[in-house]
Amino acid sequence: MENLLSLVVNATDNCIYVKDQDLRFLFVNSAVSRLYEADAESMIGKSDVDFIASEQSALFNEADRRVIDSGVNECFRFEIEIKGVMYMAEDHKFLVMIDGSRCVAGIGILTPKAG
Repeated sequence: MENLLSLVVNATDNCIYVKDQDLRFLFVNSAVSRLYEADAESMIGKSDVDFIASEQSALFNEADRRVIDSGVNECFRFEIEIKGVMYMAEDHKFLVMIDGSRCVAGIGILTPKAG
């Protein structure tokens, strides 16, 4: 069953991730690694700012922190530039408890802006 779940999670173009309370990646699917142009395994333990500009990573971090602190699931919509491409982002974030720690997981849908 775990292999099936891994196949599904990595087959989607949607970004799926889990971050710890310090906003470090615990899991990223292949869509996240393609977006950040990094190997998924090398991303574990690092933060968005290790892969994208700090102004851009701040958009994700602010939303992540809000969900971790409030415990309320939210959908965030914003424009973001990643690796020179402008995207419309819709990021569904939700609280997950891992070993008693508040973490954030999410599914992000990033659509390149025309133009």
